[in-house]
Amino acid sequence: MKVLLINKFFNPVGGEEVYLNEMASILEKKGHEVSVFSTRHPDNLPTLYERYFIDRSEIDVEFSGMSLWGKIKLFPRLIYNTRAHSKLKELLKDVRPDVAHIFNIGYYLTPSIIYALKQEGIPIIQSVNNYK
Repeated sequence: MKVLLINKFFNPVGGEEVYLNEMASILEKKGHEVSVFSTRHPDNLPTLYERYFIDRSEIDVEFSGMSLWGKIKLFPRLIYNTRAHSKLKELLKDVRPDVAHIFNIGYYLTPSIIYALKQEGIPIIQSVNNYK
C-alpha cells in the first residue's frame, strides 16, 4: 500500500514529528511505500520528497512587529495556502498514494491540502494530537 504522511514539520521538533517518523519506519518495515509532505527547513530529515515541500519561511512571520495591514494581508494565506495545495497536487500525481494520513497541518499547510486530497479521490485519516 502507498501511504502519504502529512505534517507541518519534518524536522524533529516535538512528539508529533517523532510519532510520524516512527510510523513511517514501521510501515516501511511492513512493506508499505511511504511518502511525506511537509514544509522545507534546514533541519529536516533527508527525504526524496523534499522537492514537493513548501518553504516554511514564507509563513514564519514575526507578528509582533507586523503592521495591522500586514497581518490583514497575510490572513488569507493562513486559512488557505494555495502553494501547499499546488505542491501537494504535484506529489499526488507523481506518487498516487492509496491513503493519506494527516497529522498537524496548522497554519502552514492549511485545509487547502484536504481539498487537494479530495480532488484526487485520496482517502484521508487524521490524527489529532494537540489542541490546535
